[in-house]
Amino acid sequence: MMTGNSNGIRVDYPDNMSEAEMGYYATLGKEDWKRQGKSLGILGKIVITLDGGDVVISPLSHITRVRRITGYLGTEDSFNDGKLAELRDRVNHDDGELNYPSREDRGKLTTGLR
Repeated sequence: MMTGNSNGIRVDYPDNMSEAEMGYYATLGKEDWKRQGKSLGILGKIVITLDGGDVVISPLSHITRVRRITGYLGTEDSFNDGKLAELRDRVNHDDGELNYPSREDRGKLTTGLR
């Protein structure tokens, strides 16, 4: 694997791939990342691999999601079967809408502190 750079994003790509190809696939990876609604600010790197005749583009974040299950903090790959079952059985109460105040309204918010 070789390491390159595409507009400030680290890219790992196969030895037999040209820098032009790497740039093209990295651009596709960044567009896919943005299409998913994710910020480019959390995009850590893009890994490009070859699987037979297919090119696999994997944008990766440098943020790791840590969850609390039965009093323990960890990532999903470290959970045993019981913790994974608890995670699977959780109810999501998110209605899909983010109700954050607008930038203008945030300036008007007060904490009550003087």
